[in-house]
Amino acid sequence: MRNLRKFSIFLLFIAVFGVLLYSLFPAALGDMAENLRSGGGTRTFIQAVQGADGVAYALEAEPGGGYTLYGTSAEGRVSTQSLSAGLPQDFSVEQIYVAKNGCILLGLYERAGMELTRYALYAALPEQPFQLLLEAPLSGITGDQRRASAGLLYVTADGELVELAVLQEGEYAAYTFDPAQGQGLVAAGALGEEEVQAAQAAKEAALEQAGQAVALAGLPGASIAWLAPDGNGGALALLYESGQMLLSVSSQGGHTDLSAGLYRTPWQSGLVLALLVAGVLFLSYGFYYLVCEYQKLYFPLVVKNLLWLGLAGYVALSATLLFAIGPRYRAGAEENILAGLEAQAAQVTAEDSAGLTQAAQALAQADEAYGDCTFLRLGPGADGTYEVLASSGPEAAGTSLQAPGFLPGVAEQLALAQEKGLYAGHATSGGIGYYYAVGQNGENGVLYLRVQDRELTQEIQTGMLELALYAYGAVALVVVLSLLAIGEVALGARRVTRGVDLLAAGAPQVRVEHHTGDEMEALAAAFNDLSGALEEKKENAALAGNAYMRFVPRRLVALLGVSNIEQVDKDTSVSQEIAMMVVRFRFPEAAYQQDAQTLFDNINEVFAHIAGAVSGGGGTIYNFTHDGFDAVFESGPQAAVGAAVEVRQAFLELNAQREARGDAPVELRVALDHGVAMMGVVGDEDRVVPTVVSACLNTARKLVELAQVLDANILCTMVVADAAKDYNLRYIGKSRDGDSVIRVYEIFDGDPYGMRLAKESARASFSAGIYALYSGDYAQAKRLFMEIARQQGEDGVARHYLYLADRFEKQPPDWIGLNGTEPAGRREV
Repeated sequence: MRNLRKFSIFLLFIAVFGVLLYSLFPAALGDMAENLRSGGGTRTFIQAVQGADGVAYALEAEPGGGYTLYGTSAEGRVSTQSLSAGLPQDFSVEQIYVAKNGCILLGLYERAGMELTRYALYAALPEQPFQLLLEAPLSGITGDQRRASAGLLYVTADGELVELAVLQEGEYAAYTFDPAQGQGLVAAGALGEEEVQAAQAAKEAALEQAGQAVALAGLPGASIAWLAPDGNGGALALLYESGQMLLSVSSQGGHTDLSAGLYRTPWQSGLVLALLVAGVLFLSYGFYYLVCEYQKLYFPLVVKNLLWLGLAGYVALSATLLFAIGPRYRAGAEENILAGLEAQAAQVTAEDSAGLTQAAQALAQADEAYGDCTFLRLGPGADGTYEVLASSGPEAAGTSLQAPGFLPGVAEQLALAQEKGLYAGHATSGGIGYYYAVGQNGENGVLYLRVQDRELTQEIQTGMLELALYAYGAVALVVVLSLLAIGEVALGARRVTRGVDLLAAGAPQVRVEHHTGDEMEALAAAFNDLSGALEEKKENAALAGNAYMRFVPRRLVALLGVSNIEQVDKDTSVSQEIAMMVVRFRFPEAAYQQDAQTLFDNINEVFAHIAGAVSGGGGTIYNFTHDGFDAVFESGPQAAVGAAVEVRQAFLELNAQREARGDAPVELRVALDHGVAMMGVVGDEDRVVPTVVSACLNTARKLVELAQVLDANILCTMVVADAAKDYNLRYIGKSRDGDSVIRVYEIFDGDPYGMRLAKESARASFSAGIYALYSGDYAQAKRLFMEIARQQGEDGVARHYLYLADRFEKQPPDWIGLNGTEPAGRREV
């Protein structure tokens, strides 16, 4: 089912781009398809002319307006030039002439809608824009009258120059033109009546000779849309209604097909069509991939449905307009036009050209769309075929309907009129579309009415455009109403999604309010139930987590490189440089004889006063015991020193409180070291605890024991002392730590105020005593330490050294240190 849906989407995109391509370029696609099928095409050629340069030219009227001139020969296309640069926006071509150097003379009638506004003569050198040579006003009511009021009488080569005559404002004026310059006319005076008649006779003779050549070639005159003499007694002929075939006919009747130069070769059309099909498939697959396969592409619900509904509506409506409604609308509009023409043909009874001209003027004045209309009175001629008896247009009386270039298909139209009495339809002559009506008038007379379809076709297209706009508007309204309904669903989904995002972000008490009385409201209610359940679970988890954190410090979890205590197991460990703090305290012996609750209350009271100083200084306590704790400082020894001083000050406040309520004071010692430590957890499958394995931890524990012996409050190693320059400290000697010897320092900023001042004042004497002792001058050391002890009886280190100096004076030791001559202790973890 999913594959069928994807395939349907792919077909939808093919239909969208296919319909879009066809709606944009229907004429070009039809021309290439016909060219691929038959080698010809569907282009409309309205004129052909033999250029003075020996090239045959055919003029194409493009479907969207404008003209293109093709130069062709028996070998194929010679040149292509678009007739646009320098020319009016809308015009119809009267006559075209190509000089030996390729310079083009173009006579045209400029248009404003259906009305012909002026006559103009332009010239252009190859690859150059057109330049205006001459312009003349037009007069008359109908299109035939206005065309007859101005135009070229003849154009002919005279050596390197071109001679031409132009009808303007009722007179024929002669000019010479230099094609090499491409601009400017030289007036040669007005033509007399005899000169005009001679020129017209020569023109008619050339056309008659061209017609004879066509007859010798066996080409039926009724199939020729345009006929032009080639200057050598032969002719150029455009065949069929739209001039799709160009023939060069010699004076002896031989003919050469020049049509190959008017169209692409079939393989070119096939290649272009194949590329267009490939492009449609490529675009279709690209959009299909973005929508169905590329999972990273996100479309909001409204946008996605707008896309689908819009595309489906566009394809369905466009196809309906192109292949169903459009043709029916056009057929209905044409029926109305033809019915009107039939009524006009039935009403006109005029027999001569003057009467027909009045009828044409009346029709043109009644409706501008019928401005280019022609009435003809037809009747049987001497040879039994129909000929023109009278006309409101340029057709001369006596012109046979079989004459080349004269209304192809009229014979068939007359036959239908004789059968039905009145007949109307649409035809093309010389690439120009006409609506016509044929009606019997008398026993043998026929009235023929034709109207150029330009303006009427535009009215039909305008009506179709309005119909399409209404149809697309209706589809758009349906799409909008559908999107409003979908938008309600999307709004509910968006609210639920926003709620999910808030839940994921940890927001408390998330609720979605959506009251539509449908499935989306049920979804919102289900979300609210889920949110409540998750909130309750979160609260329980928070309580459990807080309970866990009472046993495992949160900061220690972070130090172990995990984000959640649930991730901690026996494989969790880390190694880094840290500062170690070991704190030990001791109650008087009587406190340990009290009941258990009182003892634990005393222990927890100490922790409550001093633990905050450790965490506030950036430390993490990972191991509580009944007589102290161990802590680590990842930020270094300076932070550990500051925390140690804070611990001592908090401890002094605690002792003051205990003494105030009559409780015995507590002793508290602190030791510090810095080095590489390995942190992790140890235990069995059921229970694990955090621990630290490090030589610096062992050293700190040794120092805290030594502090108890020396009655010192804060002891540290030299590496810590180097970071404690801002604190009051003193070097107190050496101590053994296993096989190594460490230099021990005392930080006395955490001592009571009086003791701190005394140690500061005796700093020089104390240092001299240390130097004397370690130099072997035990008597001098004894005197110095005795003086310090006499003045400061509470200096435990001085008392300890006084004891050692007295002992060493009696029996010199092998090694001097704070722990005397005791052997090195076993390293502990």
